[in-house]
Amino acid sequence: MQYFQMNLELGDTIDDQWYLSNIVNSGGKIFYNEIFRKGQKLNLAYQPTIEIIRSGPPLDFTMTAFGVPVVSAQFADLVINACHNCIERIPVIIGNQIEGWEILNILPILSCVDHAQTYVGRYAEELKASAPDLVGKIQYLANIKIIPPKVDTHLFRLVEWDIVIIVSEILKREIEAANFSGCSFVAV
Repeated sequence: MQYFQMNLELGDTIDDQWYLSNIVNSGGKIFYNEIFRKGQKLNLAYQPTIEIIRSGPPLDFTMTAFGVPVVSAQFADLVINACHNCIERIPVIIGNQIEGWEILNILPILSCVDHAQTYVGRYAEELKASAPDLVGKIQYLANIKIIPPKVDTHLFRLVEWDIVIIVSEILKREIEAANFSGCSFVAV
């Protein structure tokens, strides 16, 4: 089976879509966005709010400024039907008033990158003085290739770089057939 990196598709102009920013809890504090990339259920007891950076037409799939996927309820319905236990749906309010949107907390995180075929950029030695804990760690991946036999789900993130979202060809086709706005795909 083939797999694809799912990305936010940018419109032709800045006015083609909305842009979302911080996720805020019920007390008004900004979430540390990485908690939504750890592959763990959060079971929040309240509905977070997401701030709008720039108003515009909403998209069925979008990302916050810090890489958290936010989707329409219909998009989440499609994903949950395709891969039952691979997401936690977290209902959110956009800009204190818009409902019907959810954070897609993706639970599977797989180690399946083909390091021989993928360009791996690492943090350089020059950071040793200011950020020694980053030296040698992955900064980015380019031309990502995965090893399909290591994959057992239709939607997941990568252990090696958790900002990336990967979908199976089956899920990609279903998303495209539903004509959802906001996402594009690159073969991995």
